Parts: sequence; structure tokens; C-alpha cells
Amino acid sequence: MKSTIVSRDSATHLDILGIDHLILLTGADSGGAWALIEVVVPPGAGIPPHVHTREDEVFSVLSGALEMSIGERRHIVPAGTTVVAPRDVPHSFRAAGEEARVHVAIYPAGIESMFTELAALPKPVDMAQVSAIVARYGIRFT
Repeated sequence: MKSTIVSRDSATHLDILGIDHLILLTGADSGGAWALIEVVVPPGAGIPPHVHTREDEVFSVLSGALEMSIGERRHIVPAGTTVVAPRDVPHSFRAAGEEARVHVAIYPAGIESMFTELAALPKPVDMAQVSAIVARYGIRFT
């Protein structure tokens, strides 16, 4: 692992399904151990239910609130709260009310290139193309 300093301004900004993803740290920064992404979720927007088979995610809500589903349980997750979404457990999220800013730590790293592929899709996004891309990274929509 190498010492790295990244500001929000110098992060790579990607629009994925209308949600801004700032790639703060990648597997290249952590020796493949983890990645850190800041997700800026507009009011009412979110990511549909899906399952990761290769990585765990840790969501730390910085501002606003998320409505999250993890397994069969639904939660309203306010700023200052951290949630673990383990691999092989379906989860989803959307902004609950105002815009939400969330740091998502991903263990191990590796799906950062998936975000780049998704951001490159022509708009409007074809969900069949999205499903094909995420499947290559061991993720499926439920």
C-alpha cells in the first residue's frame, strides 16, 4: 500500500444511472485490498436491489439519509451512520428525502473499472447493457 492524498476535486467523477460517483481510492492505492467511493445520491434516486458475490461494502452516510434494504430488512440510515452490506446478501439504496452523500468502502477492490464502464454507456442507459457489465464483475440484479 502507498501513501495517498486525494481531494474531492481531484477524484474521478463518474455519472452512473444519474448518480455521481467520485472514485477517491482504488485498488492501485491499497494493493488491491479495498477501494473508496463517494456517492452523491440525488433526492429519490438510488441503485436497484443487487447482490455482490466478490466483495463486501461498508456505507458511511455523510449527509442526508438513505433508505436501504439489506436482505429482508429496510432501514432509514441517517447521516453519521455506518452500514455493512456483506457479499451474497441482496441490498439496495436510495436517497430518503434530500440529497445524500455516502462513502462506500469496497473490500476487496476490483469493481472500480466496472464503474468506468457503466459511466461510458450512452444515455438513456439500457438496463440490459448494465446487467451484462455488472455480471462480468460477479454482481446481479435481484
